[in-house]
Amino acid sequence: MKTGLFDKNGIEIEIGDKYVNLRDKTGVFTVYYKDGAICGGKLYEYAEPLCWDAELTRLNMDENLSWIELITTNEA
Repeated sequence: MKTGLFDKNGIEIEIGDKYVNLRDKTGVFTVYYKDGAICGGKLYEYAEPLCWDAELTRLNMDENLSWIELITTNEA
């Protein structure tokens, strides 16, 4: 699933991608779709929103995700 969000290198973030948080360098996180939001976390249960999907047709997002660097992607 495409998100319309991009990491610090301009690579589009997709559900299932793995990334590092460059602000605090606390490990590797996964991108999840949870409760209508694009989330990131070490586990699905504790994932926190990166971006809210308010109406399922429009993403309300923080466009500055330069603190995310993808390390694996789900591109075919």
